[in-house]
Amino acid sequence: MNYERTWSFDHYDINLFADDEDDIEGRFEIEAICQETGRRSYITNLNLVISEFIHAALGEDFGEVEDSTLILNVKGQLEILVEHSVKMLDDYDWVKRYLEPCLDMDRKAGEWEK
Repeated sequence: MNYERTWSFDHYDINLFADDEDDIEGRFEIEAICQETGRRSYITNLNLVISEFIHAALGEDFGEVEDSTLILNVKGQLEILVEHSVKMLDDYDWVKRYLEPCLDMDRKAGEWEK
């Protein structure tokens, strides 16, 4: 499975990337880009993303996060995670209420790249 999609919200663009290299190991990333500043960050390792996306879709046994890339090692997990993530990111109200404020706080902490 190779999947890539972009959402544009009020303040951020969100890119979701997913691919599996050998049908067993999958890679999953979510990147946020601030529309005002152009700063960007891979947000896969934010607590909100881990709890609302990864744990909600896969439970506690999901592989490991290397830098900001989630490495999945069980066949079928990537498809489940992508399906759940798309559903979450398609929910404009959830993004507005929870994700964008979380991104604002993370960006203000200063770790976003130009």
